Amino acid sequence: MPETRPLGTLTITVRERTIEDGLPAGRRVLGEVGECRWDGDRVRARQQGRAGHDWMTVAPDGTCHVDARMAFRTDDDAVIFMRYGGRARLSDGIPVDLVVAPTFETADPRYAWLNTVQAVGLGRRVGFDLVYELAEVLPGR
Repeated sequence: MPETRPLGTLTITVRERTIEDGLPAGRRVLGEVGECRWDGDRVRARQQGRAGHDWMTVAPDGTCHVDARMAFRTDDDAVIFMRYGGRARLSDGIPVDLVVAPTFETADPRYAWLNTVQAVGLGRRVGFDLVYELAEVLPGR
């Protein structure tokens, strides 16, 4: 099993949900991110504008597919884009346990190392927030 290195905690507050049933893939739950904070030793950032959504799909068999994209501005003014997919366990139709695989993009040379990172994240619901612990996968170690 590969080693990992912590990337920090991602805390997401969902502002609004749009739910549509009866789609060919199942139920679509579009969650607009209201606030988001990424706190780690190497990255500290807040959501940039309103550029954060999760296009979650609940398949007819109950499998929950996560598909999220967000934009961040770091505390030292770099822009970082994050995208992740994964799975979630639902309780009363709300995701409570999540496993995701984030990737990143940035043009800022201080954070260029993120462009090659494959991360993993374990998430849980805390009140109205989703809280993820993110880690960088260290291949070949």
